[in-house]
Amino acid sequence: MKITAAEFNERYPIGTPVTYYPVLPVMDDFPPVKSWTRTPAWELGHGAPVVSIEGKTGGMYLEHIELRKDDFPRQEPRRFDALDKITADREAAESIRCPHCGKTQSWDNSDRGDLGLVTYHGDDGPVEVECEACEKEFAVREDVERTYEAARTVGELE
Repeated sequence: MKITAAEFNERYPIGTPVTYYPVLPVMDDFPPVKSWTRTPAWELGHGAPVVSIEGKTGGMYLEHIELRKDDFPRQEPRRFDALDKITADREAAESIRCPHCGKTQSWDNSDRGDLGLVTYHGDDGPVEVECEACEKEFAVREDVERTYEAARTVGELE
């Protein structure tokens, strides 16, 4: 299914019946799986749209998803659990969107080499990066939220 995560979410609610193809082209050893979506779709750091389905962990590439019409739509969609939401929120928080083309890219650039984006202390200032989709340069600044914990003695904090 050639569609962005945003387009998928606009058209299809959680609980939409789908068929997932683990391997394309289809092979006998990897049969299709009938299921339902259990989360909104999201984009991975490199921009590929994925969605979670019942019975599988992680995100399934939307290119491997086909809509089922047999029981469309499902009466009571299962709500995705708190861990799914935390995972989706964390991936969204740890990604950047190119201001030129809008493609989402991961802060964790291990697949493209260290671009110096994540400093863990936020004092390195803005960094210029190149979008992996449109190849235009843009600037990124890391903003770090600091948290503090107070105790009566140093020993309580160790």
